[in-house]
Amino acid sequence: LNPAAPRVGPYTLFRRLGVGGMGEVWAAQRPHGSGSYKTVALKLLPPDRTHDETSRPMFDEEARLSLLLCNSNIVQVFDVGEDTGVCYMAMEWIDGLNLDDITQ
Repeated sequence: LNPAAPRVGPYTLFRRLGVGGMGEVWAAQRPHGSGSYKTVALKLLPPDRTHDETSRPMFDEEARLSLLLCNSNIVQVFDVGEDTGVCYMAMEWIDGLNLDDITQ
């Protein structure tokens, strides 16, 4: 892990995967006490949308519903939180091809 890399909550961001209307998704890592780490996809709702009366409730509802779902065909959500005005949702990292690259 790079100590100078940006952090959100317990996650260290290392590669931006995409940007959309609701924010960004990053590849991130969460360190564990044993020196190992878990790689996740981290969805971020930026500070300017955190207090937006439309974006924040949509993000919160997506997080709430995602935490309830458990199916091998759906990406699992592990963690949801807020750090210095940035809301985040940590999701299962699926290593593979980017759908955007395939469809172009």
